[in-house]
Amino acid sequence: MLFQILSPFVFNEWQPLVSGLTVANQQNRNLWLALIAIGVVLCVLIYQLARRVGWRQFRSMLALGLFLGLSVMTARTAWMAAFINYDYALEYMVYAHAAPGIKLMMSQIEDLSRRTAGEMNLRFAWGGNAWPVTWYFRDLTNATFFWR
Repeated sequence: MLFQILSPFVFNEWQPLVSGLTVANQQNRNLWLALIAIGVVLCVLIYQLARRVGWRQFRSMLALGLFLGLSVMTARTAWMAAFINYDYALEYMVYAHAAPGIKLMMSQIEDLSRRTAGEMNLRFAWGGNAWPVTWYFRDLTNATFFWR
């Protein structure tokens, strides 16, 4: 919220915020003023709470709140990486798994191998990136990797 309040001045975009007459400029100005009002009210409420419970107790509450907030964000990130975005190459926490294309390719190769060569005995050569495809081909004994 503080960044949104200060960003027009940091990025030198304060002129349309002050003097713009278009509907978009007025909406941005009203949003900016509402953020300032909410920020002031929150600061007053936090100050009153700190005075009421004592500053030492308030610091403990703040530390506990920060810890709980970070714990929730960590749990959510772990859940998203492990169960929701586990198959996407854009997920930075599990990028080594590549994308769903490798698993689709493996199911097609396994199906072709079972139909033609019996079990996992299909003889074929492949090139390109060695990793992580090498790991996926670990059960295919006749797979050969070639360089360019």
